[in-house]
Amino acid sequence: MRHTRNGFIMTGLATSLLLTGCFGDEPDPKETLNAFLENWSAEQYEEMYAKLDEATKQDVTQDEYIERMTTLYEQMQASTLQLEAVYPEDAEEDAPEDGVYTVPLNVEVSTPIGELAFEEDISLTLEEQEEGDQWVVNWQDTLVYPSLSEGGGFELASIQPIRGEIFDRNGNGLAVNGKVLEIGSVPGRIEDREDFVSEFSEVTGVSHETIESRLDQTWVTDEAFVPIHFAPASQTDWAQEELAEGIPGASYREIDGREYPYGESAAHLTGYIRDITAEQLEEFKDKGYGPNDKLGQTGLERAYEERLRGKSGGVLYTTNGEEREEAILETEAEDGEDITLTIDMDLQQEISDEIGDDSGTATAIHPTNGQVLALVSKPSIDPNLSAFGLTQRQREDMDTQDTPQMNRFAQTYSPGSTFKLLTAAMGLEAGTLDPNETMDIDGLSWQPEGSDWGGYDITRVHNVESVDLRKALVYSDNIYFAQQALNLGEEEFTNRANEFGFGEELPIPLFHTSTLMAEDSMANDIQLADSGYGQGQIQMNPLHLGLTYTTLVNEGNMIKPVLELDEESGVWKEGLLTPEHTEMLQQDLVDVLEDPEGTARAAAVDSVRIAGKTGTAELKATREDPGMEHGWFVALEANDDPELLVVMMIDDVSDKGGSGYVVDKVASILESNLR
Repeated sequence: MRHTRNGFIMTGLATSLLLTGCFGDEPDPKETLNAFLENWSAEQYEEMYAKLDEATKQDVTQDEYIERMTTLYEQMQASTLQLEAVYPEDAEEDAPEDGVYTVPLNVEVSTPIGELAFEEDISLTLEEQEEGDQWVVNWQDTLVYPSLSEGGGFELASIQPIRGEIFDRNGNGLAVNGKVLEIGSVPGRIEDREDFVSEFSEVTGVSHETIESRLDQTWVTDEAFVPIHFAPASQTDWAQEELAEGIPGASYREIDGREYPYGESAAHLTGYIRDITAEQLEEFKDKGYGPNDKLGQTGLERAYEERLRGKSGGVLYTTNGEEREEAILETEAEDGEDITLTIDMDLQQEISDEIGDDSGTATAIHPTNGQVLALVSKPSIDPNLSAFGLTQRQREDMDTQDTPQMNRFAQTYSPGSTFKLLTAAMGLEAGTLDPNETMDIDGLSWQPEGSDWGGYDITRVHNVESVDLRKALVYSDNIYFAQQALNLGEEEFTNRANEFGFGEELPIPLFHTSTLMAEDSMANDIQLADSGYGQGQIQMNPLHLGLTYTTLVNEGNMIKPVLELDEESGVWKEGLLTPEHTEMLQQDLVDVLEDPEGTARAAAVDSVRIAGKTGTAELKATREDPGMEHGWFVALEANDDPELLVVMMIDDVSDKGGSGYVVDKVASILESNLR
């Protein structure tokens, strides 16, 4: 049933109650009518039946009445019902005539295609009963709708809107209305059913049980086409050669459907649509969805579902039980909205190819207007297959890979040394960090003098005795930034991180896990020190990390991410750095690429000024464990009119050269896009 379990809505009751008591010692018809309308609005059909006149009860049993009322409103797919008895204010006009009391009843029914409103008279008769004279309702089906015929019903014919399409900034379609293959069988052409089921399953990956159940549907005839599976239209040659020509009884046909031309390279960005589930139908039933509709399941298809879907239309008919009689409500469908993204699919594809067979994620941003140019997650899935539900074999194949279903650009990770920019920015603005002050460090490990850290210490790669801010960034010195975090203190460190948007949702429609400083509060000074160089419990989203670097080219402001091409640019977080500190940190990160000792010198591009920071995040329970390393690199053009910022993270780079492995990949992207 489409209406609420708690009943419909009745209006006008308060006015009705004020007008009761005008009949002296005689029974008051309004009391009966008010109670009847309350029962009606609450779907209490058994109680309604008890208040009907004897003639109605002679024609229909209680069970028949309950089933009839339930069926009529289910056929209308009614969600709300408003009832209002219009009582005359004049007492003479309100008096019964010859034992019959009649008033107009305003009825308004909410359906998926609009409001159905009408007025119909409702009458009550004074009947003699064992407990004395009682007013009873003279029921007519016309109270449900005036032109409803005896034994008739309703039929709601839906008119589906055309789903809007998704395009990149250059007009390339990412999610478009095209063609798909419906793969199945014509049973009369099957030579041996057992062989057919076995061969069809082998070629398509559909289970034997699914094939058998499709062929055994009650409507199936020898000449009917029986859909069993779907495939992208690009697999037409496969369907022809392997199925139509290879298996007697197998066939396919091309039908309208949703296509994702870029497949895996944009899968987690676009997401996919699929048949609505029973659980989703319950959730979305009041928004006009039916059991045969499709719904955006992930990615932009889900985020923009309401805009892309449009608004369903339809026609509500009365029927005589067999055929339509009258159209009583009609609403045109409103097609969905096309959406043009800031995404550049050439760049998206290039980054996806560069990550290759590795597991990782990357994002590209225009650093001054915030337009998101790429959001990549690898490994990936083919949304053209996911849209139809994966076969058992496809699911098993995915289980052998590195979680291709997971959207990595939506997750958070330990940022490693890429976080050092934020520690430096926070210390500079708080006044606890003097960029020119050198820190004398002896050796490759350190812990505060007189600390209770026991055997735990902070380690670094380069044994540089005297370190200032510039050297600390160029050499990526963990000890320097651990000390700067301790100088800030937990409260100042956390508060200033929150100014960068920690703990907040990104202002973008796609789902992203929020960046966090710690699960609760810092456990101790060790965690605070580790946080200073991006370890501890810090978890950052790759897009958010990239946005923090936009402060270097926006006068200390962090730009707002923009995903739609016609969306205005703006600032998300203002005044995070002074102009002086912005210029200083930008140059220090340029030196990370241009200084002979810089950790990212392999990414330098001739004649292009680039700032960047590498990072390696260690993931292990204890220092002695082998663990895994995530490799990071953030790079942005630092010229007067910068156009590109890239963040890339690759899983498990410990045997691949650490963050240098990621630097080489990003270097290729910078070379081809910034020369």
